[in-house]
Amino acid sequence: MLKALTYSEKRAAYSVGSHVRDAACYVCWAFARAYEPEEIKPYVQQIARSLRALTSEALHNLTPKCPDYMAKTSMVLPFFSFFEYCRSLHKQKRSEKDVGMDLATRYGAILSSGQIVHALYKLGLEKNQTITDIVDRDVLEGLANVPGKLEAAQLYRGIGADYMRPAACSLIEKLSLSKVPLVGSATISVWQTTIDDTMKLMLAGYQFAIQDSAIAGFAALCNEYYRTEEGTALPDIQDKVIDSYLGQLQNEMVYARCCFILALGALPKFMIAGKLKKLLSGLIGATKVTVKDISMAEARRDAIKSIISICSTVGIEKGGSPDNVICEDNINSVYDTFLQAMEDYTTDRRGDVGTWVREAAVVGLAEITSQALQVDASLIQQEYYEKTIFSVLHQAGEKIDRARVVAGETLLRLLYHDPPVPYIPHREELLNLFPEKDKETLNWASAAECYPKLMPVLSLKSYTYPVLLGLTVSVGGLTESLEVLLEFLQEAFFLQEFLQEKLFPAGIPAEISCRTKVKHSSHSLNSYMLKIADDEDGLTAISDTLLTIFNNYLKVDRVSLPLLKMLDFLLGSGCFELFTQQEDHPFTLALVDLCKKEIAKCGDPQKLLATIGVFCQLVQFSGTVRERVLFQLLVLLGHKYPKVRKSTANQLYEMLITYEDIVAEENLDEVMTILSETTWDDDSLEGIRGIRNQLCDLMGVKKPVSKAPAKPKQEKAGDDKMSSYADLVGRLGY
Repeated sequence: MLKALTYSEKRAAYSVGSHVRDAACYVCWAFARAYEPEEIKPYVQQIARSLRALTSEALHNLTPKCPDYMAKTSMVLPFFSFFEYCRSLHKQKRSEKDVGMDLATRYGAILSSGQIVHALYKLGLEKNQTITDIVDRDVLEGLANVPGKLEAAQLYRGIGADYMRPAACSLIEKLSLSKVPLVGSATISVWQTTIDDTMKLMLAGYQFAIQDSAIAGFAALCNEYYRTEEGTALPDIQDKVIDSYLGQLQNEMVYARCCFILALGALPKFMIAGKLKKLLSGLIGATKVTVKDISMAEARRDAIKSIISICSTVGIEKGGSPDNVICEDNINSVYDTFLQAMEDYTTDRRGDVGTWVREAAVVGLAEITSQALQVDASLIQQEYYEKTIFSVLHQAGEKIDRARVVAGETLLRLLYHDPPVPYIPHREELLNLFPEKDKETLNWASAAECYPKLMPVLSLKSYTYPVLLGLTVSVGGLTESLEVLLEFLQEAFFLQEFLQEKLFPAGIPAEISCRTKVKHSSHSLNSYMLKIADDEDGLTAISDTLLTIFNNYLKVDRVSLPLLKMLDFLLGSGCFELFTQQEDHPFTLALVDLCKKEIAKCGDPQKLLATIGVFCQLVQFSGTVRERVLFQLLVLLGHKYPKVRKSTANQLYEMLITYEDIVAEENLDEVMTILSETTWDDDSLEGIRGIRNQLCDLMGVKKPVSKAPAKPKQEKAGDDKMSSYADLVGRLGY
């Protein structure tokens, strides 16, 4: 039974055994009822020792949930005696089997002690008593010395650090909140060191509980012990702490950097006074994307959060000092920081990690705008009001559900803010498109709901660019998982038969067919474009905006690749059929030029394949556009990548079936035969280009001329031919 009371078995990253220990506790209760005191007396000490450890775990779980109740119960006084017992445990030499239980005992005892002291402090406030009127000073002093004693006993090291450090920080927080009299004591320095070391040792993302404990402890410590009687910060301490924490913004450990960034955001107002410029400068610098720190999106996100927190702490004051409050002199830099963060599209193996930064920036824009409006709307320049609403609408059209939710809720908050946000373009139209009831009913995470709501915004000239830019990635981005799955099922013949015979005897419904189903964003945009298909002004506005986006994001794969896919989709859906009535429409000519620039010296097969689709769709337009497009397609038919050649041939074949007037009737059959029977992904590039040139003659297109190979680099005097590994490989004939 004694073994069962301490049973704990390691399973992966966690341990099991709670059911066994619960059963053992029940057995202990049964023993006490079944045996006479004299019979069980020899075993009482051993049983009690194990039960104490279990009690500490129970207190750890119970106290944070109902501290007031725990403080009022009769368990409080014996608990402090129990704590003294727990404090002495680290002095005893324990067997290896007992180490885990001792760790849990210390952890639970420290956490529960802090919670109970704070609960007693709050009860004392009701009776106008201080904590020293309720708890003996010796007990408080013993508790205050615990963080230092844990360090002396080296309990902040090894596997126990993940328990002892947050427990110590939590104790510091609760004792600080309880106003334990320690002003001027050396204990404060020990506490600060404990918190600093805890932040520096943040190594992994799963340690958020440690981070939260350290930041909460730091904030409480500053608020209670770094303040003079006049309510100002202790000068030496203020400079030391802020300079030290700002220095950690260059910490190479991302989670340690995050911890210090958030700690700066938790500073009380009196600690920020006179140092706001320095703090904002450091935090704004932490939001920048640099080559060295490009993967530290978490730190950039937390820097945004800390700026928001500091702005809320110091407040906004018209005509105030920029070193103490947010005012005309520094509010623009805050807005610029948030708006620049909206352009953070950093990606790594985890995906679009820049989303975290953009979400924080959206919240920041809403918060700073709301705070400023409560003081004076003139604090913010008109351009910032407009840029804010543009940026929010842009994010509302993005493909990531979570980002859309944050942006959509922020949009509705700004539209129905009291007092009203000034300088919102087309305010009345937006209010009609997004009624106030959307705050409760519109699900921004649902693509089926949000995209149809956004499409009419495209007709509002001021918002066409930001909304269309957001939709570009959504429409031309990756397909939905359901579409990919259904496409796979349809291509697998036996699975398609199974679906038809077993699940859908009447045939696979068209609404779930991958060949006819499009994403909600694509469907919504296509529906909107078809509605304005006969509106030349509306189509011109959309086409001009598409060209502007293409030109602004030329060679930026994040936008240009999905944009090419979206253009292929829109052109193939007949959205720009009105432009076919005009020969050499400016939109088509400009689009061909931009496509050529995009794939110039391009080695990305995906981008080349997307451009082939656009070129094939542009064949429907008459004039020199068609000649230029056919030339580009025949150039790609002789490309060095076999996959590009094969895809070009396939799409050319389909294009000639669709548009029969492209090639002279007498040559059409021969052209189709060559396209279908040639092995375009053959290794013989010279032979392929010869066949390609034959097609040029048949189609009446100028033959592409291969560029002359680059001249070999001349050796400089004194160069050693054997100085490079590349030269060695070349000499060996590889």
